[in-house]
Amino acid sequence: MTIAVVLDYDKTLSPHHMQEDTLFSKWGILPEEFWSETTRMVRDRGYDRELAWMWHLLDFEAFRSLRPEDLRALGKGLVFYPGVPGFFDEIPGVEFYIITAGLLEILEGSSLAGGQDIGAGHPPGRYGPGKRAGPARHGSLRSQVGRAK
Repeated sequence: MTIAVVLDYDKTLSPHHMQEDTLFSKWGILPEEFWSETTRMVRDRGYDRELAWMWHLLDFEAFRSLRPEDLRALGKGLVFYPGVPGFFDEIPGVEFYIITAGLLEILEGSSLAGGQDIGAGHPPGRYGPGKRAGPARHGSLRSQVGRAK
């Protein structure tokens, strides 16, 4: 029998949204102003909340030229609650899934990845290392950290 634990990243594994620890801090964006604008986009223009923040990032020139490897490098700046990510290693026989509407590449560059093969919501190796099965409504990350062998 397999036990799976599904966790959201933002405000569950970290006290912040991943953008605040990485993108915002690097480019001096004030979180309150950014989230206030995305809330206006949802309220006034009917945007989906997750798409609003992604679209609003494009209002900043710096984000238009980011490459996946740039995002992975930013992953080292993620801040976690105490005990994360070591928590995943302490519970054998459990598969952990991290669901996020954030940027998968940032999580791939974080200590949560722990050097493990990470894919977009699919078991590693199923589609080959580093390959994606295609876009999903919300990006997701599956970490093999702590999985029973």
